[in-house]
Amino acid sequence: MEGSKEYLKKNSIFPRISFKTAPVHEVVLLKDKQDQIPGGDGKVVLGMNYLVEENGEKKTFFTSSDALISALSEFAEGSRVVIELKSRKTDTGYSSYYEVRHAAAPTGPTPVGEDGEILGKEDIPF
Repeated sequence: MEGSKEYLKKNSIFPRISFKTAPVHEVVLLKDKQDQIPGGDGKVVLGMNYLVEENGEKKTFFTSSDALISALSEFAEGSRVVIELKSRKTDTGYSSYYEVRHAAAPTGPTPVGEDGEILGKEDIPF
């Protein structure tokens, strides 16, 4: 359905991330903005809308969680982070919470030149 894809692209409508269906997402934080969505009881829910990149694809998610907003506010745009929805047992049942951390740096050998100098991207031959 190419017409639908073109419509979404033209109107900057991105896929949404759901932490309920997939509780762990590694994303690059691109932008955030204050937003609101309709609540189930007819009231308005205030929160933040995030534009992120996941696996090379731009996506969005909305949250009204003060804890998640506070955690994400500690990171700069362009940061690669892991956001994980977790739950813990309490006296009254289970409680959900988010854990946010820097994504692990890519691993692998550090490129070193003949003289032992660490090479930058521009110095590494193809």
